[in-house]
Amino acid sequence: MLYLIVAGIGLSVALMVLAIGSLLPAQNRPSRARMVELGLEDTFSRDAALRRGRTRGWVTDILAQLGQRIETPTRNWPTTRERLKLAGYRNASAVPIFLGARIGAAALMYFYLVIIGLAMGATGGMAIFLGVWGAAAGWVVPGFLLSSRISRRQKEIQKVLPDAVDLLVICVEAGLA
Repeated sequence: MLYLIVAGIGLSVALMVLAIGSLLPAQNRPSRARMVELGLEDTFSRDAALRRGRTRGWVTDILAQLGQRIETPTRNWPTTRERLKLAGYRNASAVPIFLGARIGAAALMYFYLVIIGLAMGATGGMAIFLGVWGAAAGWVVPGFLLSSRISRRQKEIQKVLPDAVDLLVICVEAGLA
């Protein structure tokens, strides 16, 4: 029984991580520009965009509204905004969506762990204690995902930088010859 509960919690956390990662605004990719050059963007982009637009639209709107309640003019979130920029999310709505995802994840984990605690036969106080730990984890996990995204993007840039510099050198040499 305990193994099923642990597996259920692990699966729920994994699905939450995937959901939060897919809800952040997508960034421009070089492969998209290349597909436009080759004339392949119409092959699958319209249908895929319509499918993504239907599923992402209302969820993103809800998360943005949740995040806008926290992102007040008196509270400036410069570190969060900078970290989102480092991860490649430069959209103006990225901060409210990220904050909304944090709130949503914290609330979801709170209720989930309270229900799990009560199902396991814990007292009300212990179930609330588990819920508070779940809320703390739900608040922290999106930050870890963002840090992972930042490091992955930095590695991609470091991987491509030598080729870009080499191409710049070739272009400058060609112009000077």
